[in-house]
Amino acid sequence: MTTTALYKALLEANVSPETAERAVEGLAASDEAVTKADLAELKAATKADLTRLEAVTKADLAELKAVTKDDLAELRAVTKADLARLEAVTKADLADLKTATRADLAELEVRLIKWMIGTQIAFAGLIIAAVKLL
Repeated sequence: MTTTALYKALLEANVSPETAERAVEGLAASDEAVTKADLAELKAATKADLTRLEAVTKADLAELKAVTKDDLAELRAVTKADLARLEAVTKADLADLKTATRADLAELEVRLIKWMIGTQIAFAGLIIAAVKLL
């Protein structure tokens, strides 16, 4: 109930305007006193809560930092191992590719030599046939 509504209600109950006004002022003053006490209590409780939360947050951050440091160390070790394994696999793959390429080149060389010899024999046969015809 607002102070204005209380004042009107007191007047309607046949209370004198001076008495109604003093009652409303007294109520307002008592509300302020309670509010100030409540604010002081709330301020103290808030300070205590903030101090406690600050301590908890610092501890949580320290723990998180330690865990993160451990996780990073573990990731570094795993990554190094993975890179070493990939390097070995890549070297093996390159060696296999080199061997396969050499084999393919040797096969191609043999085929080219066969074609060159066959072409030279055919060309020699054409020359001999042309000489006989002349």
